[in-house]
Amino acid sequence: MSRRKSGLPRFLKGIGFKQVNERWSWGAVDHDRQLVVLFVWADQLLNHEGGRYVEIQNSPDKYREDSRLGRNEREEHIGFLRDGYAGYLVMQTAVDPKASPRIRESYSDRLSTVGKVLELDSGRRLIEITGKVEAKELTPDKEG
Repeated sequence: MSRRKSGLPRFLKGIGFKQVNERWSWGAVDHDRQLVVLFVWADQLLNHEGGRYVEIQNSPDKYREDSRLGRNEREEHIGFLRDGYAGYLVMQTAVDPKASPRIRESYSDRLSTVGKVLELDSGRRLIEITGKVEAKELTPDKEG
């Protein structure tokens, strides 16, 4: 199921995540459960070395001096994944995939589970897609 862009903050809150900023955040973290959710673009899905991947960062070295808050936040989120946090992806489509910055048209409320982060020689970072999970499975335990 695909949802319009305006419902993403409410959707994330329902599964226990709160964005730092609804306008520029590229993901969200739940430190209590050690979970990270990354927002990714459906048009950046690709097959690589026999696996299914999606781009999560394009040439981080090129943007070292980039002050965009979303890019800095993405770097933190990648660090949490490397530290052992479980990762999930919210797949989204852009109104215009060639625009910069992109504007979200819609997103999927079925999340992808992730595996390893790959850093290619070009500096691009990809993350492996290992499966799918229904969002309700991430809803925090109300009793605990």
